[in-house]
Amino acid sequence: MDPRPCPTVPVDQVVATRRGEVLIKSTILKSDHFPGCQNKKLLPLLDGAPNFRQVPGLPVYGVAIPTVAGVKRVLDVLGAQQGKRPVKWFNMREEPVLYINGNPYVVREASKPFANLEITGIDRSRVEDMENRLRADVLREAEQYDGQVLLAHENDDFQVIEEWEPVTKANVQTPLDVYKCLNEEGYSLEYLRVPVTDEKAPKERDFVVLQRRIWDKPPDTALIFNCQMGRGRTTTGMIIGSLLLLRQHTSSLPSSSHEGLPLWFAKAESAAVPKPPATSGDELKDGKYGVVRSLLRVLEGGTTSKEIVDHVIDACSAMQNLREAISGYRSRLTHESHEDKRNALLHVCLEYLERYYVLISYAAYLFDPNFDPDNPEQPSFGQWIKNRPELRSVLQRMLRRNPLAALALHRPTRAPEGSSMLQDGASPRPGRPHRSSSLNRPEGASDDEDAEAEDETASLIAHRTGMVLGAHTILKEDHFPGCQSPKLPEVVQGAPNFRGAQGFNVYGSALPTVDGIRRTLQQVNCQPGSQQADSEQARALWYNMREEPVIYINGRPFVLREEERPFKNMQEYTGIDARRLEQMESRLKADVLREMTGFNGRVLVAHETSGQSGGSIMRGSIVDEFEDISGPESIQTPREVYEALRADGYKCDYYRVPLTDGTAPKEVAFDTFYQHVKHAAPHDPVIFNCQMGAGRTTTGMVIACLIRMYTIGDGRMPNVQDIMGADNQCAGMSPRSAASDDIAGGSPGNSDDEAGENLNDRNEPQPSSLSDSMHTCDGNPAEVECLRVAFYVVSDALWDPRSWR
Repeated sequence: MDPRPCPTVPVDQVVATRRGEVLIKSTILKSDHFPGCQNKKLLPLLDGAPNFRQVPGLPVYGVAIPTVAGVKRVLDVLGAQQGKRPVKWFNMREEPVLYINGNPYVVREASKPFANLEITGIDRSRVEDMENRLRADVLREAEQYDGQVLLAHENDDFQVIEEWEPVTKANVQTPLDVYKCLNEEGYSLEYLRVPVTDEKAPKERDFVVLQRRIWDKPPDTALIFNCQMGRGRTTTGMIIGSLLLLRQHTSSLPSSSHEGLPLWFAKAESAAVPKPPATSGDELKDGKYGVVRSLLRVLEGGTTSKEIVDHVIDACSAMQNLREAISGYRSRLTHESHEDKRNALLHVCLEYLERYYVLISYAAYLFDPNFDPDNPEQPSFGQWIKNRPELRSVLQRMLRRNPLAALALHRPTRAPEGSSMLQDGASPRPGRPHRSSSLNRPEGASDDEDAEAEDETASLIAHRTGMVLGAHTILKEDHFPGCQSPKLPEVVQGAPNFRGAQGFNVYGSALPTVDGIRRTLQQVNCQPGSQQADSEQARALWYNMREEPVIYINGRPFVLREEERPFKNMQEYTGIDARRLEQMESRLKADVLREMTGFNGRVLVAHETSGQSGGSIMRGSIVDEFEDISGPESIQTPREVYEALRADGYKCDYYRVPLTDGTAPKEVAFDTFYQHVKHAAPHDPVIFNCQMGAGRTTTGMVIACLIRMYTIGDGRMPNVQDIMGADNQCAGMSPRSAASDDIAGGSPGNSDDEAGENLNDRNEPQPSSLSDSMHTCDGNPAEVECLRVAFYVVSDALWDPRSWR
């Protein structure tokens, strides 16, 4: 026992007068081990290394922050003495840690001794620099108090007890010092700090660092992860390490035993068959939240990626099962009445859900068949995410902007018995559209038979297992009552809101049916055999500007919708490029074909019906029915539709240029239009469509007119009066109407489909960048007049960007 007496300075005075760089005023050094931090069920129990455990069948281990003696015991258990086995140790603590006399200590505010110091975003070099400065602070305090420092411990009654402890310079070590000493003692040990904020998801750079260190490990290397208690961040590290080791042996879910794979994963594919109907609690534990479903739809191999991650989560769940943790926090949230506690629970729940989201994304990156980390062209995980802006869009739109909705599990839309929702003449409950079913329902069916049909529909929708057409999603016909604007004089059946900017050979339309495409191409003389004597054959350029997946069934367009929000566009895929969007459509087609096969040549689809209220057409109901399919050829992606029409002799080149509704086109879209249109002949029609043929279509038409003003006029302005006065060729433009009136008039059902919301409800006008540009063309009247002419010739009863000013 050290004979030196304890300093007589009052403890409070010592804490209040601390002046270190890290150990500052009103902070304490608290022992990082506390009563109850050891899970007694985990074996073997290693003194000084709480919560030590292994992933079954893999050399992946987890532990709470150990003492110096605890580190040695772990290494000895792993057989790492005298360099017999290489070990990679990953410390995922974000806050500075200091070892004093072999035990770990952390800095805490004296007033909040049980709260971690959160230093979100700090990198390895800075946290290790903080630890070096903390060591210097402690040694200075020891010099001041006769070789002793004031430390704090937690007792069984959750009280903080402070006491003096003698120290020497050699016994005050940073974690990096500790592991360097162990290497000098003969252990083959590689130590790396990967700071992650408690309860948050790792950053993309953390995945990159772990992947780089783990992928090229020597054979038989043990991977060890620690945080504080060895729970959340440690488990996340173990999941990432396990995913990397599994990927070195397989690129997919295996169906049989495979050398190098643990038994729990060797037959994962056979265990991944669809399960029988689950309770809501089971669905929560399975992680079937809206944000996850959206992610799976947009990811290539999304469903498989989730299954892989779920198997690994279960294998690493000795301290924490991430899916069950989300479910548990959500359950506590729903029963908590205290607002501050609710907010704290909501915060943790969302952070865990984001962690789950990021792990699924990483599995999709890792298990891509083309993944090759040895290829210098292989993008890092961070680059891969950056190249897929839709992944961030899903996270932002569905998790951060509406957190309560992100955590809400789907609930059946059918009203309970006796609800007025099912009574004649009743209005649908807000946010809960009335749904009915025509499945096998004879005329004059009873209420019980109606209810049975609705239950059948709900069950089918709830248990869809497609890659894109998943649980609680429907296929809604994209044409709805009132989508044709009554203000347009010309109607092309199957191509609502068709109109043209004559003099420029530029046209626009809502998303057409297959017959509507044919009629449109006939309208612009691009049908088979349309070439006239002594004239060159016209060839249409058709731009589809939809940003969500579309599928044609029996020649009619259908789109994916959440069952609970059938009138809302799925807008979370902002920024998706054409290639990945068309891949989604191919996966959606495969899902529809599987459903068709499973239901004897039928597919469940949904239609929107109109409703009447005081003479006005209002949003109606969603009616589900089976669509009979004659064969696989009746199910087509948009690209397949246009390829088939070309094979039939129609003269049309098809391009997908996804644009986010309600926003200005990106520069790349302008470049795409310009590169195509500038090479087209003046007699080649340029056709645009979005959904209703309003905002995005009109914007595309404006851009095309501007390009043609330049290319046809050899850079000079055309004769404005000829364009504007020729036989009222743009009939329907005057009088000008507000955009909100145009959309409402174009959609009597007040469908949210075009903008995802009723434009009458918008709080602030959102001018287009093209309209804004009219104010920024300083000193060039020709540019201003050019824009005005372009707006004039394409503005119609649907959308005039100038009305937003």
